[in-house]
Amino acid sequence: MLFWFRQFNVATRLRLLAGLSALGVLGVAVGLLWAAYGQKLEDRRTAVRQTVEVAHALLKWAHEQQTSGKLSADAARQQALSALDRLRYGHNEYFWVNDMAGVMVHHPIKPQLNGKNLSDMKDPNGTYLFRAFTDMARTRGEGFVTYQWPKPGHEAPVDKVSYVKAFAPWGWVLGSGLYIDDLQVAFRQQMVGSVAAVLVAALLLWGLVELTARQLSHGVNEAVARAEAIAQGDIAQGQAPHPLADGGDEIARLLRAMRDMSRQLGDTLGQVRDSVGHVAEASQQIATGNQDLNHRTEQAAARLQHT
Repeated sequence: MLFWFRQFNVATRLRLLAGLSALGVLGVAVGLLWAAYGQKLEDRRTAVRQTVEVAHALLKWAHEQQTSGKLSADAARQQALSALDRLRYGHNEYFWVNDMAGVMVHHPIKPQLNGKNLSDMKDPNGTYLFRAFTDMARTRGEGFVTYQWPKPGHEAPVDKVSYVKAFAPWGWVLGSGLYIDDLQVAFRQQMVGSVAAVLVAALLLWGLVELTARQLSHGVNEAVARAEAIAQGDIAQGQAPHPLADGGDEIARLLRAMRDMSRQLGDTLGQVRDSVGHVAEASQQIATGNQDLNHRTEQAAARLQHT
């Protein structure tokens, strides 16, 4: 993995890191929003379950009035339904009762459904909701069912989560639900806002990284070019001024160091040239002296031969 990453230049690495950072922040934001949505949905499910259990206790009380002989079966049922009619919570949320065959026993908002078999009623998603109610009550006794149902005063169905619980003595299925479309709308709005914020931050980060990457790449390339020129003997290029050398970052320090090194190298080469010149001059003087000595020696030898 490290070898693969090193195949890219520094500028590309910075761009990759910026992109991965933006994706990471976006992932964390989405995860937090999803967790918050899930918690709110669970709170709503808990609320509807608790209210159904309270209403179920009311049915049990009415049935006890029947079994104790204080009320007839019809009177006990009617009293229970009347109590459910008055029992509201939240934003005018209500309770309904259907039997195990899917026939609506009592619906306080849509009384026109009372007495009708709703087993074949399905929502826009194809869910046979009353079959789901009765199946849940028959197999598990109680549980959640998610489907779509119009809000009071509206025609368009929206998502709703209901809790149903069987009341075996009368063969009823008691249920109530809470709409969750507001949670979904809030989640979508928060998601759009978070994505927009992350995108804006990512664009700003990308701009900063792009500027840094270009300056860094330009500076490194300039340093490499100067090093190659110095290696080929062009010391003057290493001493040439450059705008990036005026900053306070590492690139500026590197270029200034290369400039100073080039100057010192130039001074050293100058000293070497001077030394070589002095040595050559001294060698010439020695050679001249040797020639003069040889000439004198030859003259002395010639005089000795003539004497």
